[in-house]
Amino acid sequence: GFFDFFPKSVLVTGKGYPDICTRQVLRWLVDQLALPIYGLFDSDPHGIEIMLTFKYGSVSERREGLGCCIKQIQWLGFKPSDIRNLPIRGHQFLKLCNRDFVKITKIRRRAQGLDEHDVVEELDVLRTLRTKLELEALSTIAPQFIVRGYLFPRLAVLLESASRNPQYPALETDEQADDNGTRSGCEAT
Repeated sequence: GFFDFFPKSVLVTGKGYPDICTRQVLRWLVDQLALPIYGLFDSDPHGIEIMLTFKYGSVSERREGLGCCIKQIQWLGFKPSDIRNLPIRGHQFLKLCNRDFVKITKIRRRAQGLDEHDVVEELDVLRTLRTKLELEALSTIAPQFIVRGYLFPRLAVLLESASRNPQYPALETDEQADDNGTRSGCEAT
């Protein structure tokens, strides 16, 4: 599973929405331990909105000055642009409904205001594809595909670059153990 590949990591799973308590825990991990934060979300309007809420807080909280945000979060995926490159079975695809298109327009406007150009592009891809996918669709490709085929390649690249960044402690994947067989550093998702 996940910890076989990333044994010195913290895995935080959400409840389907970015609650303040979870965001406060992640904020603490960034502020106190200088851990990088990586996010994996559904490839649909709600997943993208959740990612933006983790990164910038919710719109209503910002108006009230209550927002808890993790601007350092890096969006690993599951991105709409990934859909074309993955062997996902047709029955996993869900058609976007009218509410989804309204939400895409709303989120796109917010993303433009935040200069989140990658998010705007992904929303455009989502609108063009007219389909959405949940993370569970990745698990239908092969056993442990989410970890082995999707997360590991993306995190390996990010961890390599983060290990050269003095902002974060040295980071290693399970395959980067030192000569003594021990591992140092940690990574968070």
